Amino acid sequence: MSASPHFGAFARTPGAGRRALQACVFDALLSGAARLRADRVALEASGAGVVGPPSLTFGAFDGVASRLAGAFRECGLAPGDRLMIAGAADPATVALIFGAARAGLETALISAAADRDALIAAARAADVAALAAPGRIGDWSPAQTLLEVAGAVETIRFVGVWGAAARGALRLDDDSFEAPAAAPKAPPAAIVSFAGAPATPRPVRRDQSTVAAAALDFLARAQIGAGLALVTCVSPTRLAGLVAGPVASLLSGATLHLHAPFEGAALIEALRETQPAHLILPGSLGAEIAALARLRRLRLASLTLVEDEAGAPAVIDADSPIVDLRRIGEIACAAERRDEHGRAAVFPGAPHTVPLDEEELLALDWREAADGVREWRGVAVAGGEDWTRA
Repeated sequence: MSASPHFGAFARTPGAGRRALQACVFDALLSGAARLRADRVALEASGAGVVGPPSLTFGAFDGVASRLAGAFRECGLAPGDRLMIAGAADPATVALIFGAARAGLETALISAAADRDALIAAARAADVAALAAPGRIGDWSPAQTLLEVAGAVETIRFVGVWGAAARGALRLDDDSFEAPAAAPKAPPAAIVSFAGAPATPRPVRRDQSTVAAAALDFLARAQIGAGLALVTCVSPTRLAGLVAGPVASLLSGATLHLHAPFEGAALIEALRETQPAHLILPGSLGAEIAALARLRRLRLASLTLVEDEAGAPAVIDADSPIVDLRRIGEIACAAERRDEHGRAAVFPGAPHTVPLDEEELLALDWREAADGVREWRGVAVAGGEDWTRA
């Protein structure tokens, strides 16, 4: 599959685009990428406390996902069980997400930076059976907090970590866990993220193909292909970070460089090593990093600003194209390119479509209801064809 405007050559028959989109589940995207580009680097890392950035090829990434799927099954999780992953913009979080998908687990995603009470509230709201996290995120380990959460939530059976040991937690990358030789194919399970206040989180469920549709829309509007790396400081534990990070990488074939915990000097060095790269940032950092990139003479292929509807500054002076990726609650995200002067586009704008060969699929549309509240629908929206409120 390509990130060109037509996204590959699907069979030219009515409904082919919709069928192709339904096939864009996480397991298929990863195994397909591993077949096509096994030796190309898939995941790299930098950030505060990250030493000697580890990397995984697409082939190794696929193998790690299979081992994790086997570990989850050996730990007693079955397809359809709910796992909550507390993570960040780092390779271990991405590996856990795709390992859980391969095991058929319904996966709830939350930032590892959330406090204990917020994690407990989310675990209860999603009725999760287990918790997982990277063993370390930079020089910090979230395991102790997760163990406290497990002690407070009666449905949780275990806490697992990947990438480093943590006392009291199962080490999911232990050599005793192996990829099953012939694992049964699990049906694609939902991906969950949380909307609302931390004390009263609301789980938002979506099909994996809905995330893929949003990523296809993002790739087209940001004009991202396989040749240049994606460098992201945005965690994949919310929809926009998942869309513009690992799913965009697998769909386009681009290397994904994950940066967490955030550290300015380490980010500049990562950009110097990967330039020209497509940089994905929280909107609040856009103007500062654009100015710093110019000062340090760094070449950016594009700058994507992930933000809520309030948006980043209306005008940003940058030496690269700018894309605003706006969160619509957690039901959708909308990518809009700024003009050549860095001025933000009107939001919301015209409906978005995803071209799959000769079929145009409605990705994102909106209307204003009688009470003045915006409603959304499309193949890239959690509610699908039904009008949904954020």
